[in-house]
Amino acid sequence: MCYTFNAVSPLALRKRYGAQDTGLFRELGALLMNLRYLLVAVAILGGVVSANTGETVKAPAVLGGPAPRLTSLRVVKGNPVQFKPGNVYVIDFWATWCTPCQSTIPHLTNLQLKYKDHNVTFVGISDETPDKVLPFVEKMGPSMNYTVATDPQGAVSDSYLKPFLVAALPHTFIVDQKGRIAWRGHPMGGLDPMIAAIVEGRFDISEHLMRQATEQEQMAKAGIHYRNYFEMLRRKGAQAARPEGLKLLYSAPAKLLNTFAWEVITEIAPDQRDLSLAVRAAAKANLLTGSQNSAYLDTYALALFRAGRIDQAIRYETRAMQTVTDNPARRAQLSQMLEAYTKIRDESKVVSIVGQPAPAWGVKVWDNLPQNKQALEPADFSGKVVVLFFFQATCPASRSHGLPTLRRLAEKYVDRNKVSFVAVQTVFSNASDNTQQAGLDLIGSTGLKIPCGRTEGSPVPAIMERYHAQGTPTTVIIGPDGVVHCCGLLTEPEQAQLIIDELLSPASSPAGQ
Repeated sequence: MCYTFNAVSPLALRKRYGAQDTGLFRELGALLMNLRYLLVAVAILGGVVSANTGETVKAPAVLGGPAPRLTSLRVVKGNPVQFKPGNVYVIDFWATWCTPCQSTIPHLTNLQLKYKDHNVTFVGISDETPDKVLPFVEKMGPSMNYTVATDPQGAVSDSYLKPFLVAALPHTFIVDQKGRIAWRGHPMGGLDPMIAAIVEGRFDISEHLMRQATEQEQMAKAGIHYRNYFEMLRRKGAQAARPEGLKLLYSAPAKLLNTFAWEVITEIAPDQRDLSLAVRAAAKANLLTGSQNSAYLDTYALALFRAGRIDQAIRYETRAMQTVTDNPARRAQLSQMLEAYTKIRDESKVVSIVGQPAPAWGVKVWDNLPQNKQALEPADFSGKVVVLFFFQATCPASRSHGLPTLRRLAEKYVDRNKVSFVAVQTVFSNASDNTQQAGLDLIGSTGLKIPCGRTEGSPVPAIMERYHAQGTPTTVIIGPDGVVHCCGLLTEPEQAQLIIDELLSPASSPAGQ
C-alpha cells in the first residue's frame, strides 16, 4: 500500500485534560522571573552572594545564592546536618508515596558511598511525619544508606522548593563548598557529573549561572509554544495545533521536548495524538543529549511503540537500560517495558529484517549509477551507512513525507564516503503512471543526485518482500557492518539522524540494541 496521512478530526479531549501539567505551566510562567534572579546572582557573586552559611537567608533562594539552613528537621536516620565551609551537601526532597523517588534512592546511596571520603553529605528530606517515614526507611534498609530527616512543618521544603516553583518530586539540590546552591534538578538528570565537577574543583559557578540563564530564557520562550499547542489542541484539535508544535520542535531544549512528547503520548486522547510530532520531539531530545538520558530514551521508545515501530521501540528501550548502570530499581522498570515490547512483537508474529544481514537487492534497471557500475548491491557499500529508499512516483506519502525527509538527510550527510543514499522505485500499483521517467523526475525535483533503480512486482516487488516492507515510502538503514538497523515508514528526519549518528560513532551498537 501507499501510506496515507489523514488529518485528524477535531474531537473533544478528555475532561481531565484541562488540568494537565499545571505545575509545568506554573514553572514556565515564572521562568523569566527566575532568569532575572539568575542574572542578578551572576552580577554580584563576588560580593553579596558569599558563603554566609551561618546566617538565616531572608531573600528567596536562587541558584548561586546562599542555601537555606536545614533547621527544624527531625532526623530519623543518620546525624543532624549543619553546613560547614569546605563541605558539599546533596539535599533530596522526596516522599514515601512517590514512586519515582523510590527508584532513585538506591542511586543516591551509591553516590553517598562513592563520595563518603570527599566531605559530601547526602540528606533526604520528606515533609511527612516521622511515624510515616521511619517504617519506610527501615524497610529500605541498606539501600537507603544516607541521612534521612522529616520536615512536618514544611519550612525547609518551602524555603528550597517554593522559590523555584517546584511542583514534582523528587527534586535535588547541591550546596557547594561555599554554602551556595550550585545546582538543582531531578536526581537522575545531571546530578552525577555535577557532583564530580564540584568535588574535583572544576565547577565555575559564574559560567554555570550564565548557562542556566540562557537555558531558562530558551525554556521560557519555547514554553509559549508549549502552552499555545495544548490550548489550540483543546479548542480546535490536533491539526490546528500542529504549527505551534512545530515551532516548539525547532526552539525547545531537550527537557521541554521530552515533556511535550510524554504529554502527547500519555495524556492526550488517542484520536487527538499527533504521534508523528511526538516521535520527532522525543527523537530531537535524544539528539540534543547524545542518547545518554534514560528517561528521554524511555519516552522515545514509548512514542515509537505507539506509532507502531516496535523494532525501534525495542532498540531504544534497550539503550535506555544500557545507560543505567548503578540503579537496579530503575533498570528493573526499564526491563519490564522492554519485556512488554518484546512480548508484543513476538506474539504479533510480524517478521522483521532488523538485525539481519541486508538481503540482495536484485534490481536490474538503474539510473545515475557510479562510473563502471551496471547495478548496485549492499556489498558495494561495505564500511558505509546506506539509506535505501523505496517509493512510487504516484504515492502521495512518498511525495509529501518520504522524499522531503530523504532530501534533508542527504543535505546533512554530504560525505558519500560515510553515508550513501539509494532510491528504488518499487512499482506495485498504477504501473502505467509509475514509469521510469516519472520516478527520475520526482527524484530530480528534490535536487537529489543519487542512484535510482526501478523494479515491478505483484503483490509487491521482490526487494520489498526480502525486506518485509509493508508499503511506500519505506526507508531502510544499513550499517557499515552490512546489517539492517531500520526498515519502515520514516517521516521524521530526527529519527533517522539518531540511527545514522549512532552507526557513524566509533562505539556504534549492534543492530537493534
